[in-house]
Amino acid sequence: SGDIIIPETFSYKGNRYKVTSIGENAFRLCNDLSSVVIPNSVIQIEKWAFCDSENLKIVSFSTNLTRIKKEAFNGCKKLSEIILPEKLSIIDVSAFAYCESLKSLVIPQNVMSIGAGAFKECSGLRSIKVDNANKVYDSRNDCNAVILSSNNTLVIGCASTIIPKDIMIIGDLAFCGCKDLTSISIPNGVTNICKGAFT
Repeated sequence: SGDIIIPETFSYKGNRYKVTSIGENAFRLCNDLSSVVIPNSVIQIEKWAFCDSENLKIVSFSTNLTRIKKEAFNGCKKLSEIILPEKLSIIDVSAFAYCESLKSLVIPQNVMSIGAGAFKECSGLRSIKVDNANKVYDSRNDCNAVILSSNNTLVIGCASTIIPKDIMIIGDLAFCGCKDLTSISIPNGVTNICKGAFT
């Protein structure tokens, strides 16, 4: 509960070890947890690690974090701001789903994979950007969306998204839970609207 600082090392039976991962379900349903500092020794956050910790507001990520697994922060309803580290490469399925207080999102340059619904039901999301140096994703024309560059698929949208004219596919769960979305213009080039896109 409260404000947690996870140690970078710990002792066990006279030996010293590094903390390199936050395990499955480690802080799941810790409803009195308000903030957490994850040390730079951590490279991976396992699935459901902070799932449904409804009062978690602040997370300070390890600068060496490379992967956030399935539903790691799913249901962290009061998480309002995240700064994803530059070395992050994989954001798994529903990693930040139902983080309804999240207002803005910046995808770092080294992210190579974003799972379906990674930010579904983030109803408060208004600003989405992808680092210009990212080789896999982009947010062309300040569209407030994440686009898979190779096939022009919009994978994450929000209530303030303007779909670019060269988009061909609206991906799985792209606008899922965008409760304040009242209208949107789908360009003529769109050939496929995938499952759950506007659920």
